[in-house]
Amino acid sequence: MSSDTTVREATRNKRVAFRTFGCKLNLYESAGIGQQAEARGFQLQEDHAQDPADILVVNTCSVTMRADQEARQYIRKVHRKHPETRIVVTGCYAQRAPEELATLPGVAMVVGHAEKDQLGSLLNSLPDPGVPAEVRVAPIDQKNMPTLRAHGHQGRTRAFLRVQDGCDAACTYCIIPKTRGRSHSLNFEEAVEEGRRLIVDAGFREIVLTGTHLGHFGIDNDRRRRLSELVEALIDLRAPHGFRIRLSSVEPQEIDQKLIDMFETRPELAAHLHLPLQSGSDAVLRRMRRAYRTGNYRKQVERVSSSVSPLALGADLIVGFPGETEADFRRTLQFLAELP
Repeated sequence: MSSDTTVREATRNKRVAFRTFGCKLNLYESAGIGQQAEARGFQLQEDHAQDPADILVVNTCSVTMRADQEARQYIRKVHRKHPETRIVVTGCYAQRAPEELATLPGVAMVVGHAEKDQLGSLLNSLPDPGVPAEVRVAPIDQKNMPTLRAHGHQGRTRAFLRVQDGCDAACTYCIIPKTRGRSHSLNFEEAVEEGRRLIVDAGFREIVLTGTHLGHFGIDNDRRRRLSELVEALIDLRAPHGFRIRLSSVEPQEIDQKLIDMFETRPELAAHLHLPLQSGSDAVLRRMRRAYRTGNYRKQVERVSSSVSPLALGADLIVGFPGETEADFRRTLQFLAELP
């Protein structure tokens, strides 16, 4: 009997569930870990609250103190209701403060981003109950994309495709560069091949391109083929069924004319943009160390909306940023009212 067969037999009756906090990237990674676990013989449990699993993987966010608090409260609640469930914690909070999470009741293992690629197999080697949690968190210094992949879910029409991770920006409010490291992209050809597998082979009708800083796709690769070139290559796959490409959040300064033209001429590209704004006050944007000002943002929105109609446009806002005045807040409201 092979070692893989032995592992699958040992885990056949074990059930694993997931609770994911935060961004689409976390959802993608949870799906990938779940598929790893399933390949090793674990049964995926959809609803841990109604039918507790043997192992619960909590994929955390750490973008705000509230996100950290929600994760801690959830872990304590699960342990209180289901003390027999082994809890594995991963994600940005796990990367930022692993020892803090390791002391929570019920936590068996804390896994960082660099180790997340192997999490599916680590579920087979959790410490015994009553033993202190094992911490597997290495410093973030990776320059290559993680190998973790999610293949979508059978029976669903939408799949996520992670093509970028990490961030080189230095926004004063954001912890993510310290938890996910510097910007790194999937190789262009590999990204197209992943898209082919999801669109042509698996038959998904919508692919959502995602990343920590999606607009930086390709900036670290030698040939510097960027996001608009990738979108064009994916559209040109010409699947036998209708499909569309959707972009997750893209920084306003990273929307180039080629991408705008494709919104207008290629129906396969969903007419949807999420452009983070954060504030309508230039003084606040300066303190945030954002890479644009309101004039740049307005110009980009006007460029896109004049070319693409109808267009679904979303934005992020931070209210109450340190130093923000009532006048700054009113400027933000006025700025939003003036946008197309």
